[in-house]
Amino acid sequence: ALMGLAGALLGPWLDNYHGLFGTLNYNLYPFQLRLNEHEILKSALWVPSLFGLAGVIIGGLYVWLDTALKDHSRSSAASSPSSVNTTSSSNQFLIVGGNKILPPTVDSVLYCISLFSAQYYLSGLLDSSGCPLVLSHVILAAVAIWGFTKFDNTLGGLLASLATAVGGPAIEIGLVNFLHAYSYTNADLWGVDSWIPWVYFLGGPAVGNLGRITWHKLNQ
Repeated sequence: ALMGLAGALLGPWLDNYHGLFGTLNYNLYPFQLRLNEHEILKSALWVPSLFGLAGVIIGGLYVWLDTALKDHSRSSAASSPSSVNTTSSSNQFLIVGGNKILPPTVDSVLYCISLFSAQYYLSGLLDSSGCPLVLSHVILAAVAIWGFTKFDNTLGGLLASLATAVGGPAIEIGLVNFLHAYSYTNADLWGVDSWIPWVYFLGGPAVGNLGRITWHKLNQ
C-alpha cells in the first residue's frame, strides 16, 4: 500500500515533464492544473493509478529477487569493517535466506530518486529541443547505467531493471496503439520513443530501493 501511494503521488509529477515538454499528449481523460494562469501539471486522471501499480510491482519484485537469489552484494561481510557497526542491532539488516543484508540508506534512496527525476526531465528536454536520436540514447543510457551501478549494482536489481525496461515500454505500446490513451510527438518505435527504456531502467533502482527500505522498516 505504501509503495502504491508513493508511486501515485510521485508519478504524475514525473510524467508531467513529458507533458509540459510536449513529448506526449493525452487523449484519454487528460487534465491540467494551473496556478495563476501558469500550467504546472499536465497529465491524465488514470496516470496516478498506473504509477501506483508500478510502484507495487517493481518494489515487490526487488524484494522477492533479493530473497530468491540470496543476493549478497549488500551483505555485511562484503562491506568494509569500518562501515559496519558490529554492536548494532540486527534490526539494521534485512534478513535474506538467513543472511544479514545491508538495506540501502535513506540518503541513497533519495539521491537515486532525485537522479531518476532529473533523467526524466532531461529526456523531455532532449526530445523537445530536437536533440539527435543517437545522442539522446547515449546521454540517457549513460545516466541510467551510472545510476544503477552507483545506487544498486546487484543481480536482483539488474534483472528487475531489465524487466522494467522491457515491460514498461510494452505496456505503453499497448496503451498507445490499442487504447489510444495518448501519443508521442516524435515516436520512432511502434508508437513510442525508442529511448524510453533507458528511463524505465533507471526507474528500477529508484523504485526498487524504496521498496527495499520500506520492507526493512516494516519488518523492524
